[in-house]
Amino acid sequence: TVETEKENTIPFLDVQIIRSEDGSLETTVYRKATHTGRYLNFKSYCPRNHREAVVRALFKRAETHCSNVRLRAEEECKIMAALSTNNYPEQFIENVRRKMKRPSNKTQPQEEKPCLTIPYRQGLSECIRRILMPTFRVSFKTTSPLKEQLCHQKDPIPFEQQSGVIYLIPCRCGEYYIGETGRFIQERVKEHQRDTREGNIQNSAIAQHAWDHSHVINWEACRILDREDQWRRRKHMESYYIHQKTPKLNRDRGTLSEQYLPAIHHQKTLCHSKRN
Repeated sequence: TVETEKENTIPFLDVQIIRSEDGSLETTVYRKATHTGRYLNFKSYCPRNHREAVVRALFKRAETHCSNVRLRAEEECKIMAALSTNNYPEQFIENVRRKMKRPSNKTQPQEEKPCLTIPYRQGLSECIRRILMPTFRVSFKTTSPLKEQLCHQKDPIPFEQQSGVIYLIPCRCGEYYIGETGRFIQERVKEHQRDTREGNIQNSAIAQHAWDHSHVINWEACRILDREDQWRRRKHMESYYIHQKTPKLNRDRGTLSEQYLPAIHHQKTLCHSKRN
């Protein structure tokens, strides 16, 4: 394709090249006519450093693409307006820009640490990263991308045929049991029902609760809390939900190490304060 000059300007990638009357060239940031000014919203469910990266990238681009002070000032005004539209507080923007001006320590040798990627849970993942920082370089990944929420190319799997799940079974007294299974959830629930019916309290904590207190289990209200196909991760997720929801019917607290308990307790406190 060939680009032709229009009104003394021509774009090259994301750079707008401007030809002055004296023949000299100036450069600034180029935006397509279809550009909407939409960036990652400040209120989005994401780590703080993702929001900082948006501000840092826009101002860094203005610094590298604008050839003089006047064009750079105009570009920064556009950036401030766009970020304001996307709900970025002015103080947050100024804090990020202040960090950008600090001298870098890249000349100093950095200790090589193994990388670790964990699912992002607001309030919890930040605590886990602080715990792991002395040993690992921790990054986050989203557990529910927008594509998964909007694009449903396959028919949903019936509840009874879902496998690799963490599930919750409530009693009509208000207490509940949390478990996990790699098989169809229907098969695991039937095992609980059989143990409860036959009184096999050694095999099922649900059966023990039903027989000890003469309670009726609400099997129809069984629901899935989360999914994970990998066995070890599923066991850790089960333990996380047990520690988070503290069900009284469970006999043990799972495989999760005690060093994660303060972070889980902190997340519970945050969720409780938000609900109130």
